[in-house]
Amino acid sequence: MASTTYAGHTYTQVDTTFNGDVAVKIDELSGRQGDNMRLVYLQLVQTSGGVTTPWNLSNRGVELGGKDYQGRVKLTNTATVTNAAKGLIILSVPSAFYQTVGDYQSAYLRIVQGSTVVSTVNVAFSVYQDGLALTSGESVTYIGQISQLVAQANALVDPLKTKIESTSSAADAVSTAVKAYQNEIASTGVAKVGSNNTFTGNQMFDQITANSISGDAWGKIQALVDGKFSNTGNSSKGIEYVNGASGDLTKQLVQIGPIHMLAISGGMRTPRALKPWGERVEVVRFSDLDGVQNPMMMMRETPADLGIVLWYQMNGSTLSIQNITQSGSTANANWYFQLSQMYIW
Repeated sequence: MASTTYAGHTYTQVDTTFNGDVAVKIDELSGRQGDNMRLVYLQLVQTSGGVTTPWNLSNRGVELGGKDYQGRVKLTNTATVTNAAKGLIILSVPSAFYQTVGDYQSAYLRIVQGSTVVSTVNVAFSVYQDGLALTSGESVTYIGQISQLVAQANALVDPLKTKIESTSSAADAVSTAVKAYQNEIASTGVAKVGSNNTFTGNQMFDQITANSISGDAWGKIQALVDGKFSNTGNSSKGIEYVNGASGDLTKQLVQIGPIHMLAISGGMRTPRALKPWGERVEVVRFSDLDGVQNPMMMMRETPADLGIVLWYQMNGSTLSIQNITQSGSTANANWYFQLSQMYIW
């Protein structure tokens, strides 16, 4: 493959105008088990009328995605543009891409501008055995954008939990002081007037409501916090395939106060053939969206295998898909494609 040199590094040229059925072999992407943030230097170019020119990557990003040897979905946007006018990038490939030995079943590089996919090219690379590794572990689905959103959600929750734990420590200190007052009253006979006294209602000690501290106040506070911040973890519960569709989708629902984020990832099979600009087919329902008014869907269209581009639309809590491929490719019945989606409300 052709290459160019910039700032002391050699950048391999990748032409994105290859036919959709052709996968470009990029040896620089191949690595060994355990590789993490592997640096790959690439120059993205395009050919028109026999003339090859670099892509202008100003205000654009580059993503790498694919299915590894075990069929696990991987997607990352960890590319740094080093020279936008020359189409030069440094792609830092996470360790999740190098978990399973073998050739990737399918993979692609795509240029994006906001939520719009500007260009896509199929690529091929492999993962090699690390002879020093004791175990490789099981390959897992990795969606870089969703992992970032969940990390941001946890970053918001953790400081609040820390403040609540500090409040609990302060409450324990106040409770100890209140008990000291109670022991002093019991030992000196204050407020007894010759008989046993049972304190009821709100008893005030230097503006501290003792009943609120010694009762179940902390349990109520904890229950309130748990009700505002939650993360269900990965699950397939509440995912219902319709019209003969099938798949292995999983979901993760994160709540931060009034904000909900539903992340969907995995693969699906179409119930029937999808012709370019043909009918829109409902394929799956998400019960978490029942009754939700106008949830924000992060990705309206995404490229899939075979160079097909899918358009997504919601009808209540049911997702429909449509083939909007310009080149005229048709998805046959039972076609398997990857779905990565995020809903926010």
